[in-house]
Amino acid sequence: MTEYLSRMIGPRYNLYTPFYYSNRMKSPRVFMKKAFILVFNVLFITICLNIAYDKLIVGEKTVRYAVVRSFPLRTYSRIQGWMCQIYLPWPINIAVLKVFCSTLGITLQDAERENLSEYSSVNDLFTRKLKASARQIEEGLVSPVDGTVVCCDDARASLRYPIKGVNYRIEDLLGDEDVWSKIGKDSMLKHIVIYLAPHNYHRIHSFTEFVVRDVMHIPSLLFSIGKKSMEYFPGLLAKNERVVFSGEYEYGYCGMVAVGSVGVGSISTTIANIKTNRVSGPFSKTKKEFSGRKLYKKGEEIGHFNLGSTVVMVFEWPKSFPDYKIEGSVQMGQTLMLEPLKDEQFWS
Repeated sequence: MTEYLSRMIGPRYNLYTPFYYSNRMKSPRVFMKKAFILVFNVLFITICLNIAYDKLIVGEKTVRYAVVRSFPLRTYSRIQGWMCQIYLPWPINIAVLKVFCSTLGITLQDAERENLSEYSSVNDLFTRKLKASARQIEEGLVSPVDGTVVCCDDARASLRYPIKGVNYRIEDLLGDEDVWSKIGKDSMLKHIVIYLAPHNYHRIHSFTEFVVRDVMHIPSLLFSIGKKSMEYFPGLLAKNERVVFSGEYEYGYCGMVAVGSVGVGSISTTIANIKTNRVSGPFSKTKKEFSGRKLYKKGEEIGHFNLGSTVVMVFEWPKSFPDYKIEGSVQMGQTLMLEPLKDEQFWS
């Protein structure tokens, strides 16, 4: 009987010694080791190819982007987006969303729905609407989102003297090489960068009375965006996938850019049905999703992120007007730039 079992099991197994168990466990270890070596080699080769492409073809000076984009960040973002949209029945939704609220610091006192039981998914929580009385729309140009102002400066000056890593070419960000021809000689082109943390309100509103002429989707890569990453990766905002709103307002050219990030591949707008973070990714062509005329009143909703990211306001600003330098936390509707009042008696 023993000889029969030995022949059936194989010569390398011995029923009467611990070698039987050690040999059975050896196979998974060998498999994991070989799998790790394979993944490491594939990643190493991918990094080398990306570095060669950046250096020889694109002319990128740093290797940081080549290393980071070797990881499947777009696939990760799609998986995360899908998981965030999974329906959560009661009472599972309360338990899961309570963890998110406590971990990320999300509060619902300003939300239209204050009870967690009213939210059916994680994405539903992130894209929550506010009460009508939660935000007051103030004078001048206002913040389009809740977040933190990272940079507020002249677009030309920021390229020459980078502020906190914000040193992209405005033409690259907007996908418009002719943007400077639209700016009057007596005006500057201002840009304000506002970062949205995961706990912030995620909907985007018009920061002024804004006539939108074009909405352009610029497919690209998805790198992580934050205060530190913007300093470490030069020109980061102009390299990520983004949606660009372009048009005019009272004082000339006006634009707003919703920039995607890792985990934030999905950007929704009220003016066009845009499919972001496609499988084709950066190989897709830049596409004009809307062309015409659409008037947004100040404070009117334009779109939303499905997780916090970054919004860039770009607008023409007369040089004779006060040049404000805003920093720190802001709320949607809060004044960022204020034009001089025409009636001087108003100051008294």
